Amino acid sequence: MTAIHRDSGGTVWIGTETGLNWLDSKTGEIQRVFDHRLDKRSITQILETDGELWIATRGSGLFWLSGGSEWVRVWSERIEITALEADEDAIWVGTLGSGVIRFDRQAHVTERFSKESGLSGHDVLSLERDENNGLWIGTTNGLCQIKIKTKDSSCLQHH
Repeated sequence: MTAIHRDSGGTVWIGTETGLNWLDSKTGEIQRVFDHRLDKRSITQILETDGELWIATRGSGLFWLSGGSEWVRVWSERIEITALEADEDAIWVGTLGSGVIRFDRQAHVTERFSKESGLSGHDVLSLERDENNGLWIGTTNGLCQIKIKTKDSSCLQHH
């Protein structure tokens, strides 16, 4: 199992190297999500924000559960997604090799943050939003923070 998330409705979602599953709380059995968009995809992260479920994959993009019934691929870039975080307007995507990508949920446009824009590295291992509207970014080369509103960044190097 590569990712586990209990959503606000109590459903436990389980990502694996071969797709997405959910735990049937009535039977205690793991059920497969049968959807060609997610079938045989390696699930790396599961995030819920504002009642919406987001699924990240290794090399197959970012998916969103639309209206609770249909999976939509909202972003199909072939990179490994390692972390997900959300703010009021966007999904922040941590990647191996491509830094952080901000996906605007309304406009469906992306904005990249990488070593060239001030991050300490291109390989992002973790993301965490704080109470001051900062996004903390753990890279293989140190810890960085992006101020969500201004998009200013700063980094601490580890030794």
